[in-house]
Amino acid sequence: MARAGVKGTPYLDITVAGLGRIHRHIGSRVPGVIRDVRAAFRVIKAQGRHDVLERVRDGSLTPLQALDYVRRGARAPLASRETAGPLLPKLREFGKVYAQSASYARDVRLLTTQLQRIARSRPRVADAPRLLRKLKERYEKAGAAVTFNRYRHILMSFVQWATAEKEPPLWDEVRRVTTIPKRRTAPKEGLSVEAFRAVVAHLPPAHAAIAWTAVLTGMNPKELWHDGWEEDRVAGIVRIHGEKRFGRERIVPWVAPLARPTRDYRRYRIQLHRAGGPTLTPNRLRHTYLQWLEEAGVPRTHRKAYAGHRSLKDTTETYEDRLITPETCRADGRLLRAYIGRGAGVLHLEARSA
Repeated sequence: MARAGVKGTPYLDITVAGLGRIHRHIGSRVPGVIRDVRAAFRVIKAQGRHDVLERVRDGSLTPLQALDYVRRGARAPLASRETAGPLLPKLREFGKVYAQSASYARDVRLLTTQLQRIARSRPRVADAPRLLRKLKERYEKAGAAVTFNRYRHILMSFVQWATAEKEPPLWDEVRRVTTIPKRRTAPKEGLSVEAFRAVVAHLPPAHAAIAWTAVLTGMNPKELWHDGWEEDRVAGIVRIHGEKRFGRERIVPWVAPLARPTRDYRRYRIQLHRAGGPTLTPNRLRHTYLQWLEEAGVPRTHRKAYAGHRSLKDTTETYEDRLITPETCRADGRLLRAYIGRGAGVLHLEARSA
C-alpha cells in the first residue's frame, strides 16, 4: 500500500451535504485498494459518520486510515495523525519532555526497551493497548506486579500527552488493561537456610551476591542501594546508615564478605520472583535475617537493635541499645555463622567472584 497523500494517486472526490466537497488523494495506485476506499466511504456516509468525513476533508485523517477504520468494524479507536505516528520515537520524546524526575525518565526508557522487544514491526501509538496486554502476560509470569502497574500508568499519561486530549478513546483502551494484583506474604515469614540456598542457586551470580548481602545484614533495599554502609571485618561489624527513621543508624554483626549492588533494584526484584516465586520479595529477606537471628539464639533486645526497631521515646529501648557493641556483634556473628553452617560465606564468595 503506497504512502497516503502521495501526488499522482487517484482522488477521492465526493460531496456530502452539510460538509461540502471532500477532495483528497487516496494514497494508493492499486486498483483493489482504490475500489475498497470508495466503497468504505459509501459505508461511512450511510452510517452518518460526519465526524470521520470531516476529518478526512480537513486532512487530519487520510482515506487509507478511514478504510482501515471500516475494515476493523470501528472496534478500535479511530486513527489520527497522532495515533498513527510511530510509538517508540514518540515515547522517547515523552521521556525527555514530560518526565519531571530522573527516576521517571528512567522508567520511560525501560518501558520503551520492553515495548521494542515485544513489537514485531514498527508499532504505532494506536498499538499501545495491544503491546501493553502482551507486556502484562510477561510480567504476570515473572510476578512483577509493581513494575507492570507503573508502566501502565506511564502509558496512560503518554497517550494523553501524545494526543493532546484529556482521556481520549485510546487512553480508555489502555486503562481497560487491568493492573496486576500485588501478592503479599505473611509479614514475618522468612526462609529456612536450605530454602534460601535453593533460591540463590537459581539466581545470576551478581544478583546472588546482593541476596546474600541482604540476608546477612537485614538491610532493606533503600539502605542497601542508597543510604550507604561499610563492613569492618577487623571489628566484626557492618555500619548501616539507615535514614528511614530513628534507630536505623546502627551496627550489625559481620558474618561473611559482602557485595555492593551492581545491578538495578527492579531487575534484582524480578530475578528474586523468578527464582523463588512471586511471594519472594527483597523485604522477605529482611524477615529471613531476623528469623535466623532468633533461631541462632541471639537475644531479643539485640535482634531489635539489629533491625533498627527502637523508639526515640522509649528510654528502655534506648538503654538496651547501648548494649550493642563490637564485642556483642562478634559474639552474635559467631552464633549466626554456626547456625547457617559451614560454608555460609563460601557460596557468597563464589557468587561474588563468578
